[in-house]
Amino acid sequence: MPRFTRIATFAVLSGLFLSAPALAGQRSFVASYGNDANSAGGCVFANPCRSFTSALSVTDPGGEIVAIDAAGYGVVTITKSVTITANPGFYAGITASSGATGVTINTGSINVILRGLNINGLAGSVKGVAITAGATVTIENCVISNFQNGVSLSNSSGRLRISDSVVRGNSEDGIYVENGGRADVYRTKVSGNALVGMHVNGDIATTTSRLMVSDSEATGNGIYGFLADVGAGGTGNARMSITRSTASFSGTSGIAAQSVDTGTVTLMLSSSAVSFNTTGIEQAGVAVFNSQGNNAVSVNTTNTAGTITAVGGT
Repeated sequence: MPRFTRIATFAVLSGLFLSAPALAGQRSFVASYGNDANSAGGCVFANPCRSFTSALSVTDPGGEIVAIDAAGYGVVTITKSVTITANPGFYAGITASSGATGVTINTGSINVILRGLNINGLAGSVKGVAITAGATVTIENCVISNFQNGVSLSNSSGRLRISDSVVRGNSEDGIYVENGGRADVYRTKVSGNALVGMHVNGDIATTTSRLMVSDSEATGNGIYGFLADVGAGGTGNARMSITRSTASFSGTSGIAAQSVDTGTVTLMLSSSAVSFNTTGIEQAGVAVFNSQGNNAVSVNTTNTAGTITAVGGT
């Protein structure tokens, strides 16, 4: 091939790679000094956008949005696979006003990661993170506070993982799972929520909602630290597993399994500490509360209520 032809071919190929939108959109940036008009150029590091919503619009599915410095970046509705992450050491906030939700995930079959964010509600705000479709959502190193519900999962195909996070000061529940959703919570603290720290509900017929908790803490919640329940008229199923965790200073019970109708509830407790609650562990109705026998349940006003079933390890 003649030298000129080789040079021309190389130039054309280089131009194609450099201009490929898939590469340009894999990572976008937001900053306190950003401008959403920069979305026309892709919200690149040198010219970041101001809001997560604008950055999301120019980020490829599976890409990443990075908050460069400390600021609030606005509520966001996520409709594609994406990671939204804070620059380590900087505050990256989402503040929801009255009637609003901080992060809404309403598209199925997407994979969303939220990392290092502070999601805060003002008076009357609804949910910190709301998952209403069959998405897989991972929440890492986040603080979620001052909503009705901090994190809510309400879809039978939805999958939620929370680790190393704090969910506090919400006017109802910290973490709430229903309608067949499945959640795994690790190394997370739920505190000062007015009703329940972590709650899995099985009211909806033909669904089985699951909440698996390990190495976590529920403290100072208004009614229950951990609750698995089916309410009046409910005909679904609720499952909860709690391992190496603590429940303390709950207004009613540290850990409770309740079913007042035909729905089934099963709760398994292992290697955990329950203390300084009005009631330590509670079973009510036709719910099944299994204890592996290696838990420390003491220094509660009443340590146990209802039928606690001892089960052996294998």
